[in-house]
Amino acid sequence: MAQVAAPIRESWDLGAGHEIDRSLVVIGSIGGGSRYEVFRAWDRELFCQVAVKVMRPHRVHEDRVMDGFEREVGIASRLQHPNLVRLLRWTAAPPRPYMVLEFVTAQTVAAHLESIGEVSIPEACLLGIRMLSALHYMHSNHVLHLDVKPDNVTMGDPPRLLDFSLAQPFSGPVKLRHTMGTAAYMPPEQFMHGEVTPQSDLFGLGATLYEALSGMRPFPDGEEDAIDKAQIYPQLVEDPQPLHEIIDLPQLLERVVMTCLARDPARDRGALRVAERAQDPQVTIPTRDVRESVTLSP
Repeated sequence: MAQVAAPIRESWDLGAGHEIDRSLVVIGSIGGGSRYEVFRAWDRELFCQVAVKVMRPHRVHEDRVMDGFEREVGIASRLQHPNLVRLLRWTAAPPRPYMVLEFVTAQTVAAHLESIGEVSIPEACLLGIRMLSALHYMHSNHVLHLDVKPDNVTMGDPPRLLDFSLAQPFSGPVKLRHTMGTAAYMPPEQFMHGEVTPQSDLFGLGATLYEALSGMRPFPDGEEDAIDKAQIYPQLVEDPQPLHEIIDLPQLLERVVMTCLARDPARDRGALRVAERAQDPQVTIPTRDVRESVTLSP
């Protein structure tokens, strides 16, 4: 008699009160992806709430997934910036390799758009400067994020850039072997298996700020089953609608966002100089009302 293969277990099925291990007690589920489940938990060692990324049971023995786990841990361990989520500790020991990260209570930009609506211009200016500062720091430490999007950027004070699962070390342009990232926020070179650079992260930030300000994605959803890549990834052939046609905002802010969304990274998708300005003792960004301004001080 033929044996029936056991079903693949894709989840640890951990609910409130269950232990990830003796040091971590689940409070609730935060979400997850194809490789990890993410839980809010109580850490008995650190004596605080944390976020825990637990490798899914059916991926634990995959060399590619474990390599990605080790790469993410290595990158997150050496990055310390006030606008980057912090890795607190980790273990690769079976049966449940996991990473313990600080638990950020602030809403993500995506959650803010869903529950409240568009982000105000002053808030978007502050958010943009802080994210540029975080990306400038990452790039100065030779790391690309490659998944900047509303789900990975939090509001709050300070805002945080989350999730290093796709982050890549670099010493020059990185040639991708396959498509990785989130389609709506990827620059053309990222989904064309091209060479990604720091300018690739700026495209994702530009798309995030565009959506935060307008409530609209800069590019419509493509057709997943299309043969023509231009139908799958509209940013290959389309320019986003100018922001000033959707909302009233300062020209400087629109110029920064739209420059980040340039299709060709060689055109200085740029705004890196804005990231450098974020290191200045004081940065003043104009708001909609010319009589007011947003001033950042350390």
